[in-house]
Amino acid sequence: MNGFPPSRFAFVLAAASIVLLVSGCAGPGSADPGLSPTPSVSVSPTATTAPTPAVPTLAVPAFAGDCGLMASASDLSVSVERTLADPENGTSPGVRTLGGTSCVWRANDFLGVRAHALPTAIVPQDVQDSYATPTCGSYTSDGYGCGVAVSKRGIWILVSVDSYLIDGSPATDEVLRRQLAAATPVFESAMSDATTPAPVAAVPDDAW
Repeated sequence: MNGFPPSRFAFVLAAASIVLLVSGCAGPGSADPGLSPTPSVSVSPTATTAPTPAVPTLAVPAFAGDCGLMASASDLSVSVERTLADPENGTSPGVRTLGGTSCVWRANDFLGVRAHALPTAIVPQDVQDSYATPTCGSYTSDGYGCGVAVSKRGIWILVSVDSYLIDGSPATDEVLRRQLAAATPVFESAMSDATTPAPVAAVPDDAW
């Protein structure tokens, strides 16, 4: 804390009280004529500190936990040239505690556009570096897709496009990368909205 510590602050108050007491008890006829008048002592006001801003203990989820605020099904459908259903919110309690929101937009041909939004500050730098450029590969037991991360205004979003079936065969990386490049600006536009508050991870407490 800035300013005086309690012990010094009490000392300053005590010193001021003594000065006031002495000056109050010395009447007009009590001064020694052989001595010069005692100079008055002024005490500077105690420095004050600005109140400390309250630290949030609860998480502020990305896009208020609303997948529709992150991207609309219609906008994504245009970008990937497939009809996508309204988003499904798959945010786990752990991701929510970190201020994150996870969503997926699905099509009937197994295509899925996924997005995981988190506070940029909590994403390890090596993870940010890994998805700074489009990356394709397998995930879970039978999934495959391409993903890339975008970041703006304190929000980090990992966007991925699942492989979909064309005549029984998965889409090529070239197709997935093209769809990913078309879908990513939809999320960048949402991040640019000045009315969207930055997500905040919960502050650990005793319950953790």
